[in-house]
Amino acid sequence: MSELAKILQVHVRTIQAWHKAGLSPNNPNERPLLFKGEVVRAFLTKRRDKGRHELRPGEFYCTKCHNPRMPRPGSVTFELTNRRIGKGALQVIIRASCQVCGCAVDLFSTDKHLEKQQANMKSVQRQRGLECEQLGFAFTDLKAG
Repeated sequence: MSELAKILQVHVRTIQAWHKAGLSPNNPNERPLLFKGEVVRAFLTKRRDKGRHELRPGEFYCTKCHNPRMPRPGSVTFELTNRRIGKGALQVIIRASCQVCGCAVDLFSTDKHLEKQQANMKSVQRQRGLECEQLGFAFTDLKAG
């Protein structure tokens, strides 16, 4: 355990906690406990990916609902900061409120992806309009022909 802790640059107690959480050694009856690299890698990958959620275009992760959520209509704002990210990109914070609980949600992006993010938000709004039309609501901004 101490060698693994040195390699991964963590405390020995961390390795012990991982062992209790399901990291299995080669032979649990032998001392010292030895771990295969591929088993450790698989354990850490599974642990890392457990809390990840794939976001579709236009979605935010709501920390109150603990799920990906669509923004409340009309609540999306784009805040361009002067903070540099990488080579030549500026940070953009996209702020909105959760459609379900109303909690504030943020999405971080760059100015290079700003047009794509804005298009995603607009297409989400258009899709909502189509859903409303299918439910029997009428668009009031369309002129009769």
